[in-house]
Amino acid sequence: MWTFLQPGFLWAGAAALAPLLLHLLRRRSRRTVRLSTLRFLKAAERRSRRRLRLEHLLLWLLRTLLTLVLTLAFAGPVLRAARWGRPLGRAPRDVAVVLDGSYSMSYDAGGGPVWERARAAARRIVQGLGAGDRACVYLAAEEPLALLERPTSDLAAAARAIEAARWQHTASRLDRALAAAEAALRESGNREREIYLLTDGQALPWQGLATAAEPGAAPRGGRAAACFILLAGAAAPENTAPCEAELVPAAPAAGRPGRLLARVRRSGPATETAVTLSVDGRDIARQSARLAADGRTTLEFALPPLAAGPHTASLRTPPDALAADDALHLVLRVRECLPVLCVGTESDAFFLTAALDPGGTGGSGVAARRIDPPDADREELRRYAAVFLVNALPLPAAVVARLEEYARGGGVLALFPGGRAAAGDYEAWSVLPVRPLEIAAPPAAERVRTLRLAAPRDPLFQGLALPPGAAPSLTVRRHLRTARLAADATALVTAGEDLPLLSARPAGRGRVFLFAVSADREWSALPLTALFLPLVQQLAQYGAALNRPPLWVEPASRLDVSAFEPETGGEAGLIAPGGRALNVRPVRREGVVRLEAEALEEPGVYRWRRADGEAGPALAVNAARAESDLTTLSEAELRRGLGRREVWIARDAAELSRLVELSRRGRPLAEPLLWCALALAAAEFVWANRLARRRAPARGAAPAAGKGGGP
Repeated sequence: MWTFLQPGFLWAGAAALAPLLLHLLRRRSRRTVRLSTLRFLKAAERRSRRRLRLEHLLLWLLRTLLTLVLTLAFAGPVLRAARWGRPLGRAPRDVAVVLDGSYSMSYDAGGGPVWERARAAARRIVQGLGAGDRACVYLAAEEPLALLERPTSDLAAAARAIEAARWQHTASRLDRALAAAEAALRESGNREREIYLLTDGQALPWQGLATAAEPGAAPRGGRAAACFILLAGAAAPENTAPCEAELVPAAPAAGRPGRLLARVRRSGPATETAVTLSVDGRDIARQSARLAADGRTTLEFALPPLAAGPHTASLRTPPDALAADDALHLVLRVRECLPVLCVGTESDAFFLTAALDPGGTGGSGVAARRIDPPDADREELRRYAAVFLVNALPLPAAVVARLEEYARGGGVLALFPGGRAAAGDYEAWSVLPVRPLEIAAPPAAERVRTLRLAAPRDPLFQGLALPPGAAPSLTVRRHLRTARLAADATALVTAGEDLPLLSARPAGRGRVFLFAVSADREWSALPLTALFLPLVQQLAQYGAALNRPPLWVEPASRLDVSAFEPETGGEAGLIAPGGRALNVRPVRREGVVRLEAEALEEPGVYRWRRADGEAGPALAVNAARAESDLTTLSEAELRRGLGRREVWIARDAAELSRLVELSRRGRPLAEPLLWCALALAAAEFVWANRLARRRAPARGAAPAAGKGGGP
């Protein structure tokens, strides 16, 4: 829309009437000439009169346009880019400032962190507001954090909120923050609306662009706010960070060596780097690696034998422009032995207990405890890494319910069939991967079958080392004949084409496994194969992996810390890496009492505390590692994703100020209009002189004609 900086000059447009008056007042002076004949001269006069009328009409139009263009130029017209404002004045505005609070904003792009650039730009935005303007301030994190939730005319409060803002060790969702800012400006009435998103240009915060401008967030009156985006980060940022770590085995036993797999993320071109592993404050290994461009590289570190208990560890890369993710803190938990429960008679569980714990000394890292089936209802199941049922069915319904609850809570439950259970004894179970129909005896010609891993990429087989000949032919004399697998179940090991020897099904946070043959030699030769021992030990390790706490967690305002095995006794608390004491309180959720801690927002290792001091490492907190990916989003992708009518994107504060001025005042047109006036003046000068030259000879020839034709 047109807006005028000096609307008083518009009254000068009345001067455009002057050429019209001159045109109307103009009269042609006629001279009477007496000639012998007038027929040809009258026809020529009519043609000349029409031509002269058109020529003078064009001259009048040129002079009128020149007057109007000069009037518009002196009135200072500007063209508003997309919004309808007040044509003769300035409308008050409501402004929402959104600061990207993710830790990628701490990137040092040269001259200081991007965060400081964005915050300085936010201060200038608020300082540039005038009387009657209002502002609100948001910090974009995983969820929008309102520093000033509603637009306020107290601009000093907005400036203080910006000054007090700090980036966080988390990722951010700018799409959600944009929706929150739109909602805050929804009741702005006839005010101008402006949203400022100050970020570094990283693609990750925009992952939900499709929902950022949903219809419900549109302001009343159908006007969307003008959106200004400052991409204050580096055009091509580079970053190297350890992003993942994995223990092999997942639950290492005391005194046994292990491995740590470290994954390093690279943003930017390929480069060389070095990764250092420290355990209990001591550097134990360092590896150099060539990192591919914009990808991940996996390194493997050998872990020395460790004593039972929690150990602090870290993976470090050399310092770079993003220091917040140069270290990955870990807490490694080493057990004396993995506790495993076998429910079955001594004869039924003989081969299984021998495979889990040869010699019964725990030398394999697994401590197998056997109980008879009637005693299962008195056992505390949660302390076991895995529970094996060996020809233990039928079981009372209450015991079945407890076993299923154990599986759903993150445990591994493995069932070996036997002769004591009929098909109906499996009906009470709701978590089995397949429903047994009967015990079948294949013909002698079909008893020899080949074992095959049907799902070699299943997590159960991760890190499984099979000895030579571990996939032999297996003699099967009896087996469970079953119905079709459940929709979410998987056949892991097959014996021949039609017999799923081992199948699995997820149950809550845990998993249930069902063998088609018993754990003794009556049904098959499975206990005597080279596959049996590593397979059942892998089940125990897999159960420990499901039950173990994570090596590290992301920052959280509230976290369930029950899984981190506090061994403090009595009242427990946490000590943050910086020494701040955190309370841990019991909370009952869904009938279960959990330990809950608040404000775990500082990266590093947290320790348990009790009245007499610290009680060892509890957990490690690291900044959200997805944020280490500094892949940028192009302006075209950003505009396309936002789908908004008015989006202004700047790369620095000066460009942002220019775009704001252009949006608020519009595009000035005085200079183009003056050039247009110059062109019109030149055309008027040429045309007027042409007409004057034509009239001059005619006036000189008229007397001669009269003289020659006089009496």
